[in-house]
Amino acid sequence: MPKISRVELTSDQEREVRERLRGLGVVTAAFGAIETDLPRALDLARNCHAVYLAADPQLRRLATRRFSPTP
Repeated sequence: MPKISRVELTSDQEREVRERLRGLGVVTAAFGAIETDLPRALDLARNCHAVYLAADPQLRRLATRRFSPTP
């Protein structure tokens, strides 16, 4: 296995690396939320009619407004 040498970074390069790693953390967190929410949303979409029928009148009105095309 080749030996990996340590590279000296300038302070600007270190700052850029830190910023990119922070950005990667944000993306990772967002992806985690998507992994959690997407299956739930797809389940609701698959059972949309049953969910609508089980909803109270206020929620039905909200669903109708959200899913109906606007003029």
